Amino acid sequence: MKSLILKEIGHVELVDRPEPTPGPNQLLVKLRVCSIGAEHVYSLKGECCYVRQSPRNPYYRGTPMTFGGEMVGEVVSVGSEIKNFKAGDRIAGWSSFEEYVLAGSGALKVPEHVSDEEAVFVSWGGTTLHAVHRARILLGDRVAVLGQGPLGLLVTQWARLSGALDLIGVDLRASRLHLARDLGATAVIQPGKEDLDARVKELTDGEGVDVAIEASGVPSVLEQAIMVARNKGRIVALGWYQNPVTLHHWVADVYHKEVDLVATRAAGYGDSFFPMERSTSGRNSKKVLRMIAEGKIRVRPIVSHVLPVGSFEEAFRLESEKPEGALKVLLRW
Repeated sequence: MKSLILKEIGHVELVDRPEPTPGPNQLLVKLRVCSIGAEHVYSLKGECCYVRQSPRNPYYRGTPMTFGGEMVGEVVSVGSEIKNFKAGDRIAGWSSFEEYVLAGSGALKVPEHVSDEEAVFVSWGGTTLHAVHRARILLGDRVAVLGQGPLGLLVTQWARLSGALDLIGVDLRASRLHLARDLGATAVIQPGKEDLDARVKELTDGEGVDVAIEASGVPSVLEQAIMVARNKGRIVALGWYQNPVTLHHWVADVYHKEVDLVATRAAGYGDSFFPMERSTSGRNSKKVLRMIAEGKIRVRPIVSHVLPVGSFEEAFRLESEKPEGALKVLLRW
């Protein structure tokens, strides 16, 4: 079978490996699609915490490393002890990027009417949903989402569903802002062509937003999110920063305004860690799949490219260079 491997920094290969053998409580699953994201490109460049050793880094794995992430797969065979799946069923979630992978009976089954390109957002969607849960948006809040890439476009939809009355999308690219409006933003701002702080003040009667969510993954944008928040506002750092974050105006924007700075961890901790928590990774994934299946959020417009797995180098280029029109890039196996 084929596996997508980071052999060393700067070099990715599709290599042959033995196909895994499922046990009685396992499913053998053939990948159908997987998602290429920023962490894969950061790893390729040697910038990701997976491959860059640093103090207090719990994620270091080094190379060679099998890539992994969001995927949709088809069940090929079912272990003798599993009763709730059959061959041909599709599952969505997270796995290594290999032609065949193993899954358990708790895998998330994809409804027939949901496409692969939609279902692949289950894990990615859970990450953004958890961030919005952490934001604690109240009905009628003014919300800014800084960054309208794949993450930000999902956050924008969750914020709208959560009750944001004024929902401001911020991005450098006009094409992404156009899509943000289509997916629920009530106003958009293009920094570089507009003064971000002045425009937010104009849209919020001079107050700033109640909630600002940094969804670009760029450390400097977190400072902008803090800037546009109102006094006692709430800022959620969704970006998984690979470099230090510097806040140049701590007194004016953090101390003086007494804002809340909130971290968010992927799709949330696993269900077993906090059984009473309503925003765990498993619960969030189920909610995302249901929202997609019921048409409450739209994810298909976020997919810009679906390439054959043999074109992985092009997928990495699109994610790295982000040319106009490139958003979520998928590989089909």
